Amino acid sequence: MLVALAGLGVLLSLAHRLSADEGQILTGAWNLYNGQELYRDFFEFIGPASFTWVGGFFRVFGPSYWVALLASQTLLLMSIWAFFLCSRLLIEHRPTALATSAIWVLIATTPPFINHNSYSSFLASAFLLMMIRTLKTRRLIDAFLAGVLGGVTVFFLQPKGGILLIVGLVTLPWLGMKSVGDAFGGTRVESGPAGSRDLPGRRSIIAPLVASYLGGAAVVGVTGLVFWGLNPAQAVFSMARGTVAMNHLSLSYLPLLGFLSIAGLIGFASQREGLLDSVGKLLVAIQAGLWLSTAHLPDLWHLWINSFPLLLMVGRLGGRSLNRPLAPAVRGVIAGLFGIVLMAGVGQSVVRNLDHTRVTRSWISGLNDVLGGEEFFAFTFLPSFYLEFRVPNPYYNSVLYVGNHPPEHFQRNLETLSDRRPPFVLLDYASVEKYGHTLENPIDRFLRRNYRRAQSIPHGQGTIEVWERL
Repeated sequence: MLVALAGLGVLLSLAHRLSADEGQILTGAWNLYNGQELYRDFFEFIGPASFTWVGGFFRVFGPSYWVALLASQTLLLMSIWAFFLCSRLLIEHRPTALATSAIWVLIATTPPFINHNSYSSFLASAFLLMMIRTLKTRRLIDAFLAGVLGGVTVFFLQPKGGILLIVGLVTLPWLGMKSVGDAFGGTRVESGPAGSRDLPGRRSIIAPLVASYLGGAAVVGVTGLVFWGLNPAQAVFSMARGTVAMNHLSLSYLPLLGFLSIAGLIGFASQREGLLDSVGKLLVAIQAGLWLSTAHLPDLWHLWINSFPLLLMVGRLGGRSLNRPLAPAVRGVIAGLFGIVLMAGVGQSVVRNLDHTRVTRSWISGLNDVLGGEEFFAFTFLPSFYLEFRVPNPYYNSVLYVGNHPPEHFQRNLETLSDRRPPFVLLDYASVEKYGHTLENPIDRFLRRNYRRAQSIPHGQGTIEVWERL
């Protein structure tokens, strides 16, 4: 079954897209492949591990979109394995565990796929597995690996990894001092006078687990310091020095309210079914941490890709219900409905991927005829094109817009742009309008003095303007 899930994951992620969100990772890895150094030659707010991971695959297999896809699928397969093991540990009904894992495959392959948010969620699912195993077995190696995975997640996406580490540090002693066996049929540690006699022994068990957890995180932290210093943390704070574009989002918080409402109902049902045991509380805590990490941009996709603990809670409820006596006809209807939903999801994903790949190839071919292999500057949020056209990216930022980047970033890119004066500039404003980007910045003023609009090329998310040097 695990092999079938892995095959489904690979199938549903096979697509070639011109996505700005994927382009950040592609261009960062392309820069590393070309010998540039992160934080010296180019800058990104997001953690350095995504670029390093994909860039490593570039060095082994050569730079291309499909190699980046392979790097992403490797992390996806790890996540499918981790989620599958979580479902087997937590869900009483095996078919429900398998169905829940299949749903996670559909969620995990939702585009953008080559993306730091996806990567960090894949790692977070493995972190959850190690936390569950730690509560179940109390083995030091599981706690150590949980710390390692939390630490690694920090370098893929700093807020998410940091919050996960804090959640783990808080919940491990708290839940460990309560009952570990209650979720797995083991011995329960009762509170009160009778249980209090066991507390010193319990503390002596929990303390090494916490130390092992912190040790795993420290190993990764020290390694990160060696490679990148404090730059990943400083990058987050430098983002806050701008007006912080997320304050200007026109996006609604209704999706977050909807997810929270659903989570409340699931939590209430879990409480009634006795499923808010130690592991149930762990799922709630990690789910809260994941949603907190994306509270600055709570659209459907960011919530969706970070909701696997909630999915496991739903699976536990479903497994509990299906373990009760049910008429064969009822089971047949449930299985049939799930099959329809799964096939519809798979079919929709395959059709979408084929369409994206067809449009991307046509689009690249047409734009390549316009550029003719010449150097260009892509602004504000068009980072994919440097790799696609095999053009080195000499600019400090692959993504740059007002409200998110400090003034010195604009100035540094302006210096490079004015020195090189590339024949073409690719402009896309539609994708950053919701962030409050305006034309009142040094780069836009320079472009309007030294370039003219040659043509506009429509695409799925808006229009890309091709400007020529005067």
